[in-house]
Amino acid sequence: NIVLPSQSIGLPPNGAMKFALTSLNLNSLLIQLMKLEGQKFSLKKFIIGDDSSPIKAQFAGDIKLDARNIKLSPINIKGELGFSQDFLEKYGILKLALGSFDNKDNFYQIQLNGTLGSPKPSSAR
Repeated sequence: NIVLPSQSIGLPPNGAMKFALTSLNLNSLLIQLMKLEGQKFSLKKFIIGDDSSPIKAQFAGDIKLDARNIKLSPINIKGELGFSQDFLEKYGILKLALGSFDNKDNFYQIQLNGTLGSPKPSSAR
């Protein structure tokens, strides 16, 4: 029963373009992490949303934890992000903002590098 409260969100590539997002009922959330050696973690599954959610996402990858400042932890995460048709109609600007990402079966293919505090999205090719 995960609900994302209303907020203002910056869009890729640099977050300068913003839009107001109403409260969203995402329904479900699953996070599976596995600790590897040292400060390294494997994000086995990050799944949010279900078939009735306005937003659905599934990601996996690696995180090297910076225990002193978690926001500076390097990431290498890959996955896909999809939206319901109603959501895309309401927030049509998303199609423009996500137009540089590959789209497979109505899911945008995304690679996240950078850090937890400042992820850098790119098309997952």
